[in-house]
Amino acid sequence: MGIVFLYQAQDLNVIEEVIRMMLEIINSCLTNSLHHNPNLVYALLYKRDLFEQFRTHPSFQDIMQNIDLVITFFSSRLLQAGAELSVERVLEIIKQGVVALPKDRLKDIRSGKNVVTDGLAGLQTSMRRSAGRLLEATVKTFAEAHSLPTTVNQSTSGLCLSSAF
Repeated sequence: MGIVFLYQAQDLNVIEEVIRMMLEIINSCLTNSLHHNPNLVYALLYKRDLFEQFRTHPSFQDIMQNIDLVITFFSSRLLQAGAELSVERVLEIIKQGVVALPKDRLKDIRSGKNVVTDGLAGLQTSMRRSAGRLLEATVKTFAEAHSLPTTVNQSTSGLCLSSAF
């Protein structure tokens, strides 16, 4: 039971890192090239309910500030335009709104980091650790079930397993 909980917690950490990385990528697109991404803004508006759960999560609050700002800003512009809007009209309003949105209102939360490279490197490290722990637990469980002596050594170069089988 304890091992299952440990792996569930590790899986949640990996999922949280993936979500954070995706939100950072969206955030980067908004802060650095909003004018080239009207379809992204459209998608954010269309799926704004999806982002509700991240708004209150402590790990995502900093990243959600810009996303919330964009959703709120463009939602108000669409409300002013009326109720029955075609996709083309919505995209036109978004393109006009990009010009009207002051650039200084969007904050760069990266603090000098390369979002994609750093995020992928961190994700790879987490996944490597999780895979190593899963492999270790699997070998130990198998060895214990078959009464085999097993030693597991964690080294800097990877996981070294040895067994009597």
